[in-house]
Amino acid sequence: MVKSKVLDNPLPIQIAELLLYRIFSGELVQGQRLKESEIAQELQVSHAPVREAFYILQKDNILERLPRRGVTVRTISDEELNDYIEILVVLLRKAVKDCEDKWNADVHDEFERRVKILQIYHDKMQILNYITSAEDLLRLFFEASKNTASVRFYSQIAMITKVAAQTKWTPNKINQYHQSLRKFIKSIEELNFELAIEEITETTFSSFLPS
Repeated sequence: MVKSKVLDNPLPIQIAELLLYRIFSGELVQGQRLKESEIAQELQVSHAPVREAFYILQKDNILERLPRRGVTVRTISDEELNDYIEILVVLLRKAVKDCEDKWNADVHDEFERRVKILQIYHDKMQILNYITSAEDLLRLFFEASKNTASVRFYSQIAMITKVAAQTKWTPNKINQYHQSLRKFIKSIEELNFELAIEEITETTFSSFLPS
């Protein structure tokens, strides 16, 4: 991302998004130290917005500040990741249940649009884009349920699970996940929300199990 792109929006948010993308794409890895001065020099900005970007990502548990090491990309243990997955399942089950009464033709059309995008990235095996589009597909249920708090919690947890997925998911894991997710998609297309809740539960819990 070049400086002009960073300057399109408030600097701290754009820099945070840039760092997240670099973590997500594997350019920055878990445990790697981030130097405020180097990032500021690269982007030709002052230290203040970089420091604020660090703070934003620290709040979302993406970065952490360690004694004598400074700010690093946070290492997420398998146990902690499992805790996040459990919370994510609770949020997803509630979102799918809550949006049943709000499901209409417009929401369904948007659902199918996102499914098509997901399928394209799966067919091309573009892992980064696939993981992002899967998150976007599931986000629709939070948007449709119109629960602002759930949208915020989902965004925070999804940010962590996206980074974890990028480091752990292989093409084989993508295929397994997609096959399971298709069952959830089919349930929604058939308007069987009760079954869809169980399918997304199974899909999410199995998403980080060994292949």
